[in-house]
Amino acid sequence: MNWSLIATVLPMILSVIAVILAIGKFPLDALIADSTTAKAYADAADRAEARAKKYEERAAMHLKKAACYELKIVEYEKRITELNQDKADLKEWADQLVHQVVKLGGTPIPFKKGA
Repeated sequence: MNWSLIATVLPMILSVIAVILAIGKFPLDALIADSTTAKAYADAADRAEARAKKYEERAAMHLKKAACYELKIVEYEKRITELNQDKADLKEWADQLVHQVVKLGGTPIPFKKGA
């Protein structure tokens, strides 16, 4: 046996084996790093989803309040319309009374605003 040939070839074979093992280990390290990154992204997505749910709940509450306020506004607008109609009716009635007093020869009492 030629020991010098074995001494030369054996380190080369071991180097090739070491390179193959290193190449085989590289994807595993990359997968571990990728899974760690994926977990971090998943955790961030979970936190964002929880915040979004909280904001949606708040928005729903505000929309419900806004709907109640809209109903009240409609009621108030209806009441204002009724009061304006009552005011117009009273003014017309007062005008007729003034006309009646004048027709009968009297002098109507002047209207004092705010009295």
